[in-house]
Amino acid sequence: MSNPALYEAARLEEPDIPRCAACQAPFLPAELHDRRQVCTRCEHQVLTLLDAVSDLWSQLPEHLLKPAANTGGGGGGGGHLEGSAAPGNLTVLSLLAGEAAARLATWDTHWRERLGWTDTPLRGRPDHALRQILRFLRDHLPWAVRNAGDLVAGLRDDARRLVGYMRTATADARSLVPLPQPCPYRTPHGPDDQPCGGRLLMDRERREIRCVHCSATVPMHNWVELGIAVGAFQPDAA
Repeated sequence: MSNPALYEAARLEEPDIPRCAACQAPFLPAELHDRRQVCTRCEHQVLTLLDAVSDLWSQLPEHLLKPAANTGGGGGGGGHLEGSAAPGNLTVLSLLAGEAAARLATWDTHWRERLGWTDTPLRGRPDHALRQILRFLRDHLPWAVRNAGDLVAGLRDDARRLVGYMRTATADARSLVPLPQPCPYRTPHGPDDQPCGGRLLMDRERREIRCVHCSATVPMHNWVELGIAVGAFQPDAA
């Protein structure tokens, strides 16, 4: 799991060291030699997020007739879902109707513009459009991490929010447990001294905790780290 607070603290301590445009971590010697703008860790994270979008997309149809989960709290970046009196899950319907593809299409367009390409492909149905966009982003990620670090950072942040949104849309409402503590992690490009503060949900089925605002995801093996971050207990007690 990415912890932006740690990288931001390191950046402030050593501001002159070349750093990743996405996470602000110092580059490894091999990454500097490779003339990267984004570290290999963040490159792999983007690939993992794109794979998660593809996997979750295939799960959406089976959740179309199930009621939406209510997170019990607001959240920016599309993380807030409300139950609907209408039959079925309107969040899933919206994602299937084109919202999922539209969220990533912005970065497809930005990358094409940075490459100097003026043509925009005809994408057709949402399913075809999403798969086409995912393929383009995967194929051109090696170029982007060396030439367009800011665009990789933007894609990573939006893909993370989309994955969190899709995971909540496909979760069993009974498996989601709102937590009283606010999200302690700093959002990318947010104020240096302000944590996210979004609503945390524990997904008992997936055994992870995620924020409905910044979509930070905490797997079970990192729950001790999160407990320390929110002040639930002291490091010595962990």
